This record gives sequence, structure tokens and C-alpha cells, in this order.
Amino acid sequence: MNLLLGLTLWVTLVAAWVDNQGTTCTLYPESLVHHGQAVDDSPSIQQAFEMCGTNGTVIFSKNVFHVNTVLNTTNLLNCDVHLRGELRFSTNIPYWRTHAISVVLQDQVTAWLFGGTNVNFYGEGGFYNGGGQAWYNANKNESNQPGRPMSMTFYNSTNLWVDGLKIIQPQFWATFVWASKNVSMTNLFVNATSDSEWYTMNCDGYDSWQSDNLLVENATIITGDDCIAAKGNTTNLHAKNIYCEGGTGITIGSIGQYPETPDYNLNTTFENVHIKNAMDGAYIKTWQGTRIYTPSNGDWGGGGTGLVKNITFRNFTMENVGLPIQMSQCVYSADSNKGCNTSKLQIEDVKWQDIRGTSSFNIAASLYCSDERPCPNITFDNVNITSVNASLGLPYYNTDIQRELFQCTNLVNKKGSGIPCNQAAPSNFSQWIYGNVDSSGLATLSIEAMVAMADSYENSVALVIVGCDRTRRFLHFIILGNGPAAYFIPEPTIMQSAKMAAQTRVLALPEILTLVLQELDLQTLLVSAQRVSRMWRAVINDTPSLQAKLFLRPISTTETSLAPIFNPLLATKFPTLIPKNDRSINQPTEFVDLTGVDIALHPTEESAYLRPEASWRSMLTQQPPAFTLASITRSVNAEGVSLKRSRGPRQDEGLRMGTLFEWVLSLPGYLFPIGVTIFFGGPSPVNANTPFFNSGGFWADLYKDIVAKHDVILSADMGSTSDISNEDERCLSSEDADTRDRLYDAFLRAGLFTSDLLFENYES
Repeated sequence: MNLLLGLTLWVTLVAAWVDNQGTTCTLYPESLVHHGQAVDDSPSIQQAFEMCGTNGTVIFSKNVFHVNTVLNTTNLLNCDVHLRGELRFSTNIPYWRTHAISVVLQDQVTAWLFGGTNVNFYGEGGFYNGGGQAWYNANKNESNQPGRPMSMTFYNSTNLWVDGLKIIQPQFWATFVWASKNVSMTNLFVNATSDSEWYTMNCDGYDSWQSDNLLVENATIITGDDCIAAKGNTTNLHAKNIYCEGGTGITIGSIGQYPETPDYNLNTTFENVHIKNAMDGAYIKTWQGTRIYTPSNGDWGGGGTGLVKNITFRNFTMENVGLPIQMSQCVYSADSNKGCNTSKLQIEDVKWQDIRGTSSFNIAASLYCSDERPCPNITFDNVNITSVNASLGLPYYNTDIQRELFQCTNLVNKKGSGIPCNQAAPSNFSQWIYGNVDSSGLATLSIEAMVAMADSYENSVALVIVGCDRTRRFLHFIILGNGPAAYFIPEPTIMQSAKMAAQTRVLALPEILTLVLQELDLQTLLVSAQRVSRMWRAVINDTPSLQAKLFLRPISTTETSLAPIFNPLLATKFPTLIPKNDRSINQPTEFVDLTGVDIALHPTEESAYLRPEASWRSMLTQQPPAFTLASITRSVNAEGVSLKRSRGPRQDEGLRMGTLFEWVLSLPGYLFPIGVTIFFGGPSPVNANTPFFNSGGFWADLYKDIVAKHDVILSADMGSTSDISNEDERCLSSEDADTRDRLYDAFLRAGLFTSDLLFENYES
């Protein structure tokens, strides 16, 4: 009996962390002995590698491991690692942004630094879960958010084999090979997809830097950025049997960022690659030859030198790819055209061989080299790219060119290259293509092509139509989303003739773009418009008037008598809490009905609402904002009617919807079936239209007084105390009360009760 008890205790203890059997360490999660709680397993993981990282084996058992702190498992020697469980990285964004490990390049960091000599890593049914959705939401389509960590960095490694690694929802770049040689990665799987309005910007699948003799074989990468990117001083890379969906394809680059460290990218072959529904295909991207500060890409960039030589893209299938083939030497300043045609980085001996498939528009290739460094020996061999329109027998819309374009500039010996060059490539030709290209060498804005593109992409980017209204004399535009597009074209003839080149120049002026964006409805401005480009997103986020239009910033006014304009999006999502802006009727007062709010009607969307950074939480309820809060509680007992009036803390930045909703949820559930009302006050209350208010008399005057003196008043009518003295079953079992309780619990679990609304009783 005692022996059995002793064995049981031993197994329990072992199951909590590391089972060390000689040179083999088997890991078990702490949650097994903490009643399923998500206790940080990082210390145990570090301990296992310290004990068995030299001439040993580390095994992650078939369990969920919670990784809440950084991992540094480097300097391994003759070590085998078997991942059989899930590594679930926490979404404590403030922690990771301040504690992740530097990888030097572009001021980036990593959550796990891994490496050594003669190391094998086997993904035996296990996987890495980066919890990326929280990062995509927090990042809000930015490029390189400071402190956003790469998932797994393989550093200072020699003779490293990684087989069967599976990474889902990476925080940033999924895998990064740095300062290593003889590294093979086989059967790699990466999936970065977003279920919110924020996409997976910069979730590269595989990146390498300062490394030699690399293999990537049999990889499936679904992402929103580069599937494979060979960055500076990557040599002798062979990537084959690759499926790449979404994002920006397969690339050399970006390189040439740092003048003090020339980049030599030599002897690289990509072959047997299938690219589907991507913005780019097989390309090379370098920085411009002058230094420009680009905080979105880490720091200063450009001016670097070096050599790209002996690069082969072989046996590619392109399926609906925006720009299948490109060489750009101004990739990060193409939009502004700053410093283009200044690169001193040499590109030579590059071959595209056996390339076939469809392009989204009439551009198959754009190959540009600077005047100072023309590119010799750039060749095509059996390249057959046809646009989607041409394959369907349709014309190219909104362009004066009805053929597939192969743009070339500063290629040495073009005649012997096999490239059917038929137009010059502009120095600032972007890697982001949203329409057909015309004879200017820049993309036009094609209505039909955009509709087709919106219909064809499962998660299409925002598309823009710009035109001129003959009467109002200024630009209109709309955003096309998924599926059949419904859109307004104020001037069809002008729309058809408008060219992207001119429109891009106009819309590149923030002042003009701001005027255009001011015409958008709230939903489009909040979501779709910010997906058009980084510039649009920056203008929207940095322009006070647009932030005010989004109800994210108070309007600037000294006029205190303005009638409030209520947030129309919130009025739709939270009826009975936010009134409509219908001045044609004197709106009656409605009791708060939580069963009718969007989060209650659509439980599948609850997780989106419960994100701490969800935009609805930060939105003002009205403009000008509400600053002063009050509450009224009325009850009836044997002695008569009692009324308690309280003041809340002043909302210096304006009342946000997150605060108002938390305020409502903080009320006891039994009040809802009796009567909870929100008044939007001031001298002329918007929704105080009840017989009670209009009747006059002592009680009505008391209500009118507090409503007139405060911006937002929450009224709770407790009815007769006998109705609730014994927790009346009728009240507690009502659907509204149940909904309140369910939402309250959900908000509590998500840690969303962040507002400290302490009310002061000033009259009873």
C-alpha cells in the first residue's frame, strides 16, 4: 500500500515538469498538477535543454505547453528534439514587446532563440501556436511593429535538420535562419490567417540572413507576406516543392538596407513552386541607393551595396498572381519615388525558367535595374504568363494596351535574353498592383478588373474607384469587398478614362486624400479604407478630422450648444443603448434590452467583441462627446417613493462605448426586467420623451433637473421593494437578466472591466 502510494506521488511529481532518464528529458506541462491552469512551462523547457541539450534528447510529450516567457535554447550539441505536443505561446503583448530577444536585423526580436551543432528537430504531430490573432489585431496592418516577435529563430547553427515543423498563427515571421550553415528544413507547414479586419502583415513563412548552404524542401505556407525570403548574405539556398498561398510570393530580399554591410546573395535556386492568389510571384527586391528613414521597416534603410548572382526560379505555376515576375531596386520608396534609380547593388545572372500560369492583370513582368548598375545575363526560358482576362477571352479594361506586358529597363543584351520586352519599366514600379498597366508604365484603375479581383479573392484587399462628380467637383470613391459589387459611379465616362498614374499623384497628397476620405461612411472608413495602402492607413490614423469622423477623437469645438450626433455604427450594434440620429422624430425613451445588442444576437462574433483592442470599445458615443455622468435609482416602499442621485467621474477624453457598456453590465441582473434606461441629457434631451417627463410635478422635475445638468444618465427603476426583496424568481429568470449575466461573465473572463466608475451620492 505504501509502495503504491509512493509510486503514485512520484508519477504525479514527474508529470509536472521534466522526467530525466539519463540523457533523455521528457517534458510534461505544469497544468497537469495545477488543475488545468495555464502555468508557464518555460522554466521547465529551459531546464530540459540544460540537462539534455548536449549529447541528449528532449521530448515534448503529447500535451499543451504554455509558453509565457522567452526561450533561449542555443549552444546545443548532438541533440535530438521531438515535438509531440502543442507549444501555446501567450498573448501577453506588453511582456513580449519588452522581453523578446534581439536578432539585430531591422531591430527585430524573437520569442524563441534556438540553435546548436548537429541538432535534429522533429515535429512529430506537435505544433507551435503563436496566438497570432492577438498580434494581428494589435498591429492593425502596420509593417514592423516594435517588439513584435518572430516565432522561432535558428541561430548560430551548424548541421541542423528541422523536419515536420508546424507553426500556426505566427506572431510575426514564422521561421528565421540567422548566422548558420548547413541548415535543412523539410516538411514545413505555416498558416497565418486572420479572422478580423486586420490582416497578417509581415508574417513571412521562412526567412534567412547571413547564412550558407540551406535547404527548404516540401513546404506549405499560407500567409499575408513573403512565403520565402532570402535576405542579406544568404548563399547556396535551395528551396523546392513549395506551395505558397496569399501574400507576396518567393523573393530575394529585401537587401541593400545597410551601407556598412554589403549583401552578397549568391547561388540560390527556387524550383517546383505553386503560387496561388498572391500579390507577387518570383522576384528580387532591393532598397534604393540613398538612405531614407522608414520606421515601418525597422530603421533607416537604403544605400547598401553588394551582389546578387546566379539566381534561378525554375518550374513555377502561377495562379492569379498580381505581379508574377519582378526586379525592383526601389521597393520601399516606390510610392513616394524617393531615391529611385540610385541603387549601386549589382544584379546579374538571374534566370526564370519554365514559368507558367495566370496574372491578375496585363502585367507579366517588370524588370528594372538602375542606370548606375545595369543588369547583365537576365534571361527567360519557356516563360508563359497569361492574364486571367485573356484566358477568358475578355479585353483588358481601362488601359490603352491590349497585350501582356513585359517591362524592361537597363537590362544588358535584351535581345539575347529571351525576354519579350515591350515597354520600359519605371524605376518606381510598385510590387503592389491593383489594376492593368497602360503605356505610362503605371497601373490604371479598372472598374471591371477590380470587380473581378474582388470577386476572385477569398479575402480581397480593399479596391478603389475614383471619379469626378460633375456638380460637386470633387473626388468620389468606393470600396469593393467580397462577392458581387454594388457601387456608385457618378461620371462613367470620366471613370473609364481616369488613369492610376494621375490618380496616384493626386491621392498621394494627404490634403486631397483627406477630403476624399471624409466622404466615406463610418464603416468603410473604419475597415476597408485602411486596407488600401499603408499611406491611406497612416493618413486615417494621423488626421484629427478623420479620427473625429470615426468617433475615436473628440471634435474640436468651443460651441457647447451643438446638438449631439450619435455614433451611427454603435446605434446599429447597440440599439436601446445609443439613440439614432433621426431629428424628424422626438425619440421615445427605450428600456435597455441587452438581448438586442449585436454581441448577444451573434454569439459566433463574441470573441471579436471581447478583444481588448476592438475598435468599438474606443469609440465615442457621440460628437461632441459626453463628459459628465450621473445615475438615478428610484424605488417604491411602504413609506413612499425614494430617489437616489449620484455623480460619476468626469470623462476627460469623452465617454467611450467600452465604458458605457461596462457601466450597464455592472448593474445587477434583476434590474433589467423592471426597467433600465439611458438618457442622453443636456438642455434638450434627445430621448427623454415619456409621459412621465411631460407630466410635470415633483418627481418629473427632479428627473429633468439631473438630465439637464449631465450628458449621460443611467436610470434604474427598482419598482416596489417587495418585488425584489426575496430575489423574485420572475426577475432573475428573465431573458434580459440572463443575457446580462452571460455577458458579464464573458467580460469578466476576458478582463475587460477596465473602467473604474466610482459614483458619489449627492442626493437621496
